[in-house]
Amino acid sequence: MQKKLIALAIATMASLAAVPALAQSTNVTMYGLVDVGAEIGNSGFGTKTRIQSGQSARSRIGFKGEEDLGNGLKAYFLLEAGFALDNGQATQNSSYTGSTGPMGQGANTGAYTGAPQTTGSYFFQQQALAGLKGNFGQLSIGRQYTPAYLQTVGVDPFSAGLGGQMPAVLNGLPAYGQRYDNSALYVSPNFSGFTGKVMYSSGMENNTNTSLSNTTSEKAGRAWTIAGQYANGPASVGLSYQEAYTTSMNISPPGFLAVNAPELGKAKSWLLDGSWDFNVVKVSALYAEGHTDASTVGRYVDERRWALGLSAPVGANAKIQFTYGDRNDKTVWDADVKFWSLGGEYAISKRTALYAAYTKLKNEDRSVGGVTYGAGWNINSASNTGLQIPTALSFLGLPIMAGSYDPYAFQVGMRHSF
Repeated sequence: MQKKLIALAIATMASLAAVPALAQSTNVTMYGLVDVGAEIGNSGFGTKTRIQSGQSARSRIGFKGEEDLGNGLKAYFLLEAGFALDNGQATQNSSYTGSTGPMGQGANTGAYTGAPQTTGSYFFQQQALAGLKGNFGQLSIGRQYTPAYLQTVGVDPFSAGLGGQMPAVLNGLPAYGQRYDNSALYVSPNFSGFTGKVMYSSGMENNTNTSLSNTTSEKAGRAWTIAGQYANGPASVGLSYQEAYTTSMNISPPGFLAVNAPELGKAKSWLLDGSWDFNVVKVSALYAEGHTDASTVGRYVDERRWALGLSAPVGANAKIQFTYGDRNDKTVWDADVKFWSLGGEYAISKRTALYAAYTKLKNEDRSVGGVTYGAGWNINSASNTGLQIPTALSFLGLPIMAGSYDPYAFQVGMRHSF
């Protein structure tokens, strides 16, 4: 009996000893970032002063981990949730960048999924993915950043934050989005500084067509992108091309009753950007073109966009940032936009930095035949919480007055990572 008890105790201790070993086989890390500050700005409703969260970078908390499967193969995951530090709420950070107005503009922080999410709610709205990586490269599936967006983050002096971020000039660019939902992403190995990326999204959530009453096309929101990037030493250059099926769009010129396209349109765009670090200053630039074929009637969006950026170190802990952006609308709407921004950042430790920036935006040429239309662009922070400018008023579908305003904003704050 005693021998049996001893054997049982040894077996129990052995099994308990094995549990930590199994648990430790997957290395899990918790990380995060908190960003809080203040903004003074005017978007057409008078000067406003407010406490802000996520101006320079989105406040977030995340979990990431990987497991070594042997032979150079690893499984990994990443879950990242955003929140607003000023009120403690979870942030949606819109998952939609489809055409939402006469200028084809949309939220600049989401995925091009063809239509807004209509069921459920986001928990890990920043990123949620899992995948495998090895000598072949890496393959991940979920909600994740697009190659085109990651290109711009690498060259932007503001790292895709504050009102003067270079990606702001890409707001509403056809088929462009910061994230794709329902996506698969392949990243090649690094070949002497060059990496290739291919991404595909199966489209919006509700495209199953399970009933005769469901008129949504199975192509709605379906998108793909291909990109190549070279980064070595002081030089970086990236090129990407993306296509997406959109929902039906208004193809009417300003001043006419709305006429919807009879079928899904296809959005197309390409983006070229690069930078060179001269040590005393880092120079960045991007250029993009976008088109949307709404139907055989004509083209809905035809745009050229470009931006320049400068970043200069000041001592060991500070830097000065400057950006200029220009959007040239080639359609009948001729909704051109220009902006510039000057900012600075000071690192008081490896994890904490203070920042400040002033941004001025100019909405131009917002009338056709004497009729002003639509709502122009507003200045956004990293969390897309910009002061909204006045929207258009209409009668029987005809625009009669609009909020054409040139907003400005001064933003200050602190960013801490952990």
